[in-house]
Amino acid sequence: MSIYTLTNNVIENISKQDNGYKDMYSILYVFLNEENNNKLAIDENKDIIKLYSKANVTGPIKESYVQWLDDLNRTIFDNKNNKNNIYELISVNIRDSNENQAFLDVASAINGKKEIIVYSRNNGCPYKCDNNNKVNDIYVMDKDEAKKELNKETIVNNIYNIETHGNRTNINIENNK
Repeated sequence: MSIYTLTNNVIENISKQDNGYKDMYSILYVFLNEENNNKLAIDENKDIIKLYSKANVTGPIKESYVQWLDDLNRTIFDNKNNKNNIYELISVNIRDSNENQAFLDVASAINGKKEIIVYSRNNGCPYKCDNNNKVNDIYVMDKDEAKKELNKETIVNNIYNIETHGNRTNINIENNK
């Protein structure tokens, strides 16, 4: 399981591109899938949701973004025990932080691997990355890398059942996910 901090930078820039729907479903909607092993980092006061609601989303994906935000709100605020297991509450207060710093603050407070998703590490990145694509100890992941990481299928193990009957062999493979 990995925990990611999603930024408005990726949300706003996805909305400006022609294939915004594809990226939106490959990144944002992944976090609403209960069967996904990835979690969205949410600060303990849930102020990051207010930041998401202020994202300047334009173009044809605006309606889908509003639906995603509504689904996220409903899941987080109506689901007190996080039974859907799609987010991780992070012990950090971001109320006094500006937007870009707030996302960094959430990412830096994650226990374990610290990852933040932006649209691009090159053009328009709100953070100054080092040669290892990090800001301090936070790995900055661009949208293309995030799509690959968030959507890779993991197979825990394969169970092979091999039966031999004379000169005939049956091989059954069961994937456990």
